[in-house]
Amino acid sequence: MLLVALVGALLAVVVTWPGTLPGATAYLTVSIGGACAAWYGRLRRGGRRGAVPWVALTLTFNAIGDVLWQVLVWTAGTAPAPSCTRRWTAAPR
Repeated sequence: MLLVALVGALLAVVVTWPGTLPGATAYLTVSIGGACAAWYGRLRRGGRRGAVPWVALTLTFNAIGDVLWQVLVWTAGTAPAPSCTRRWTAAPR
């Protein structure tokens, strides 16, 4: 119950103050915490030998992407435009 309250409070911070340091920190905490919880569940439950832990891997790569994105925003001061957006807006009409 305490974990649910903590996650709810962090999500409330993300929704209330998007784009601020507290909002970004809360978002990264939830993202990294979700990956850690997935790995904890995978290791605690075990799994079939040779099975790939897709959920844990996906959440881990998502958290890594979130951290890299946030580091770019914090260091450059602005978010980079995704390459697909640049190609679409530069396409002739």
